[in-house]
Amino acid sequence: MNTIASALIYAVAYINLRASDDEDDGDGDAGALESIAAMLSSATEEERDELAAAVELALAQEKSGIPRDEFIQTYSTWMEDMFGEGWIGNKRG
Repeated sequence: MNTIASALIYAVAYINLRASDDEDDGDGDAGALESIAAMLSSATEEERDELAAAVELALAQEKSGIPRDEFIQTYSTWMEDMFGEGWIGNKRG
């Protein structure tokens, strides 16, 4: 699960960053993010907790290497951005 969660977290962060890029209209990327969010909306609480742990690990790894500010910002609020209410950053609110 950790490998899958890590790949998903990176993919969503990457697509999100591409979608906000001024050089690209991001329509396809925005649609992909909406589809991923729709699929994740049925995740169990346990799965969401595992995803939160994986994103915290991704954030720690990003900070320990050559940090990319845009990824640090995205990883810092990944769960809140994905699931909204009930999350503050990557912690349950």
